[in-house]
Amino acid sequence: MKNIKTILAFLIALGSISIAYATEGDGKKTQRQQEKLHAEVYDHIDDLDIADFRLTDEVVDIYFTVNENGDVKVNNIEGDNYIVKTYVSKMLEENKVNVVPELQGVEHHIRIRYVVL
Repeated sequence: MKNIKTILAFLIALGSISIAYATEGDGKKTQRQQEKLHAEVYDHIDDLDIADFRLTDEVVDIYFTVNENGDVKVNNIEGDNYIVKTYVSKMLEENKVNVVPELQGVEHHIRIRYVVL
């Protein structure tokens, strides 16, 4: 009997989560999709070890769009170091990302700070 109550409680909780997700506003859903896209983009460029270039701190602002095929087009990269900017641009343009139709063709902005710890 205890197992049935536990399973029933789990199913009710799961149903509540599903209902909350389905009724969530488009703004929050789009924001979550954008955060997911930015995280995926970050995964492609986080391997840079700036200590190899005798740098200790570098900030880059990346402006990009993604087409329906998942190709990233870098519109602009602002930063002080040419090597870091070139690395970021190359890594983004060589990889594909998953993107929902609402975020295709829209310019996105990510600020990345590389620091030597």
